[in-house]
Order: sequence, then structure tokens, then C-alpha cells
Amino acid sequence: MKKRSKGELVNCVLSPILQVNLVRMVHSSPIPAPPKANDAPKALTPFEEHFCKQQKDKASFVQVLDVFCGRDVRRRGHVEMIEAALKWMPEFGLEKDLEVYNKILDVFPKEVFVPRNLIQTMFNHYPRQQECAIKVLDQMETNGVIPDKNTRFLLMQTFGKLSHPMKKYQRIMYWFPRFRNANPYPVVAGIEADPVSMSKLCLERMAADKDARITVYQ
Repeated sequence: MKKRSKGELVNCVLSPILQVNLVRMVHSSPIPAPPKANDAPKALTPFEEHFCKQQKDKASFVQVLDVFCGRDVRRRGHVEMIEAALKWMPEFGLEKDLEVYNKILDVFPKEVFVPRNLIQTMFNHYPRQQECAIKVLDQMETNGVIPDKNTRFLLMQTFGKLSHPMKKYQRIMYWFPRFRNANPYPVVAGIEADPVSMSKLCLERMAADKDARITVYQ
């Protein structure tokens, strides 16, 4: 039997250990990166900058949309423009203005996203544009804005009769007129800004007596 030197014995003993450690290193999961510090606020998109620089009124808001529509016939970037307009509507106090919503829907290019056959209708023709139009209708629904005939005409001209935005419009027009007068005690819009008028209304609701008289002392 051949005798082995000390070096060969050490290699025989250490080689299995090194192989096991190598396998563990290969199959071990990577070390997760340390959590980053607070990220810096995201910069405004080029479309949001147009709204940021304008005076906060309806005329300035509509002017930004008109400038975008007249800049390019194909209206490149219309989805980003509409999303930015929806985001800035509360800043301008226009979240309940039906005319402005119709103006935003008019930003879409016309007769481009209409499906031409049944297959295009089944496979959600131009999904990003349809989802953007549904966002506009969702914001209208959230703020209690009921669409009109002009809204329907714009959706038909842009996406066609069998599109998802048209189905969303039909659902809104089915339910909203039914629930518009469901509240037997409606509250006048904007009364929350006047605490005296709100207090008088609350007292009238609590004391439902026709002979009751409310006097306000300043």
C-alpha cells in the first residue's frame, strides 16, 4: 500500500469540505440590499408643468388643453396629457365640471381606436387608451357628475359602440338617474363652507317642527 504525504492527506480531507462550501455558495440566496433612504419626490412630467405654471381657474385649464390639441394633428402623448389633467382638476376646482370632462375626452384622436371587426373587439382594441377613458368616467362617477349626450357622442366617435368606455357610460347612465333623487333630505352643495348655515340646517333636521323658529345671535 502506497503511503501518502502530509500534503496529499490534507487535500483529501479538505477537498470534500471545499466542495460542500462551494455548492452552498452557489445555491445560497443573494444578500438583500440595504433599504434606501427616503426617495426624493418625483419630478413633474412635461404635461404637468403646463398646469403647474397656469393660474388656477377654468379658462387657464381649458387653454392648456386647447394648446395641446392644436399643437399636433396626431396628438402624440394624449394619454399622458389626460392623466395629468385628471390629476390637476382638484387644484383648479373643476372636479365636478361636466364641460371640462367632455373637453378632456375631446383630447383623444377621433376614429382611430374604433375596432373594425369582431376580433379587434374581442381582444380589447387599444387597451391603454380605453383604460384612460375609463379613468375619466371613474372620476366623474366618484364626484357625482352625470354624463350627457355630448359625452356619449365623444365616446362613440373615439372608441365605437362596443368598447369598454361605452359600457362604463351605459352603466353610469343606468344607475345614476335612479339614485340621483334617492335622498329625501338633500343638502345644498357648498353649504359646508358656511358653518352658520350648516348649523341652522342641522337644527331644522333635529327639530322637525313647523312652528319652530331659529334665531341667530352674532
